Amino acid sequence: MTSNERILFFTSVVVLSALVVGGIFFSFRSPSAGTARIFPQPAAEKKTEIPFRPENLVWQEISSSTPWTARDSHAAAVFQGKIWLTGGLNGNSLSFEDGRVPYENAEYFNDIWYSEDGANWTRVVEHAPWPPRRSQQLAVFKRKLWLVGGWGPKDGYAKEIWTSDNGISWEEIIPESIFKNSEVGLQKFPEVEGHQLVVFKDKLWLFGGVRYTDRKLVNEVWYTDDGSNWERAVKNAPWDPRWDHGIAEFRGAMWVTGGMDLADNEFNDVWRSEDGFRWERITEHAPWAARQGHVMLVYKDYLWVIGQLNDDPAKGKNDVWFSPDGYEWKKTDTDPAWLGREDHEALVFKDAIWVFGGMTSDWKWSNEVWRSVLQ
Repeated sequence: MTSNERILFFTSVVVLSALVVGGIFFSFRSPSAGTARIFPQPAAEKKTEIPFRPENLVWQEISSSTPWTARDSHAAAVFQGKIWLTGGLNGNSLSFEDGRVPYENAEYFNDIWYSEDGANWTRVVEHAPWPPRRSQQLAVFKRKLWLVGGWGPKDGYAKEIWTSDNGISWEEIIPESIFKNSEVGLQKFPEVEGHQLVVFKDKLWLFGGVRYTDRKLVNEVWYTDDGSNWERAVKNAPWDPRWDHGIAEFRGAMWVTGGMDLADNEFNDVWRSEDGFRWERITEHAPWAARQGHVMLVYKDYLWVIGQLNDDPAKGKNDVWFSPDGYEWKKTDTDPAWLGREDHEALVFKDAIWVFGGMTSDWKWSNEVWRSVLQ
């Protein structure tokens, strides 16, 4: 080997050694140096998601007696991450026979409460600016709370609407009725109780209701774009006039179920509409017993019917029903542990269904709180 060849060989060995040593150093540098190690990593464990089975829904009692007084016909909504509850009546001090409740002598409320967890409650307003009343409706619309309708022993049927952006300070609005359609006659915003509200396609909608003191039922449909100016979409919807029915927005349509008329006939029909003007009857008689004072809501992409007053054994047990499409209905495998009830409130909060108060099947007014649990 010549001297030049030896120099070239020696240089190659030095360079190769430097590359090897540098590569090893590079490969084993601390992650804090900004370069990841080249050791093979174990495969990440895959979390197995348990499929939701609606028939397995059961119930847990959160409170048997909350700070707010026992009541029914109250209103509740989820707003700014809290549950808000207001109004209603308590008849536990009344004496009544043969199922007739002297409601005019009951204790009525206009207090406002909220809860961040469903168990602990704070009263933020002892007496709201509106009179104590029952059967009002509370909805979240345009980033505000809206209180519509109801009846109270002091002022009768509500003529005004109230709105709030924080649940504590409220603004009174006198609704304006707008005449835009081709119907002949004067439109008057309905002063009713037992109606229902729902937000659909960026509008607030009102359905049905009763003027019980006048023995008058309505099956009108109203809507508003702003909460102040209301228009009547339908004077006489194809579904029977009713009150204490259920309403929900589900799969691009509004759904109406159940309710009752002034002859105490209860319904178990199901109706849907994609625009509020045209209605389709899905079924005249759903498999669940006819009922009023129940709640219909959407939970985990199912439509739910919750609650009935099962004081009549012929009407069946207190039950909870669900549907994936509004057409086919099934009952949960386990009936609720809470007594059958009417005029309670129910809503979805923190990935569960919550039930508040109501008049139970033993004719007692309740301030219980129940929460759904997945088995």
